[in-house]
Amino acid sequence: MTYVLDTKGDMIVGKRVNPYNNTGKAPHPTLIGGKNPKVQCAGMITFRKGKIISINNDSGHFRPDIKSMKKVYKYLKKLNNKRPDLFSNKFDWGKQ
Repeated sequence: MTYVLDTKGDMIVGKRVNPYNNTGKAPHPTLIGGKNPKVQCAGMITFRKGKIISINNDSGHFRPDIKSMKKVYKYLKKLNNKRPDLFSNKFDWGKQ
C-alpha cells in the first residue's frame, strides 16, 4: 500500500488503485490531493496478516530522501506505543 506523511504529521495510507483507471496504479499525490501537495515523506507500507512489517520511502513523485524516514519512524513509534498490536514482531525499526 502507499502512504504519505503530510505536513501536519498525519499518515494517510491507501491502496495503490487508480480510481480513474482500474488497470493503472495510483500515484502518491492521490492520497493527499490538491494542486501541488507537500508531504514530509511518502513511500510504500507493507502489511502481512493485518500487521505492519515494513515501510520505505519509495515514491517516484515526491522522491523523499532517506532523512525523511526519521519523521516516519517517529510517527510509527508513537503509534506503536498506543497500538503495538498493529506491528509485526519482525518489523525492522532500522537505524534512526
